[in-house]
Amino acid sequence: MKGMNIDTGRSLAGNDYLIQTIENFLFTDKGSRVLVRNYGVEFYIDDPNTPETQNLIISGIFEELLVFQKNLNVLSVTLDPPATDSTSDSRTSIEITIQAETIPNRNIILIQGILP
Repeated sequence: MKGMNIDTGRSLAGNDYLIQTIENFLFTDKGSRVLVRNYGVEFYIDDPNTPETQNLIISGIFEELLVFQKNLNVLSVTLDPPATDSTSDSRTSIEITIQAETIPNRNIILIQGILP
């Protein structure tokens, strides 16, 4: 895969480009792109950090990466901090970790970042 670095405009290839496209996907709110309404992930921003909410986020990431990243086999998606059973109104940022295998090279990549 080849493309352009969104920060510098220079050429970008391989795992670096793949990681950039996944990060772009993760930081795009679902429905915000006019021509591709189903691109991105729904984050349930106002929902409490419960197991149900985290399962919705994780399954959404898995499903959307299957659709939009055909050259990737997602091995795991984890969120930190872990979900709580509390329905308190406290909000926190969540760090996401995605472990995936590239197709056809079978390279393992690890992507970590803070969800909006």
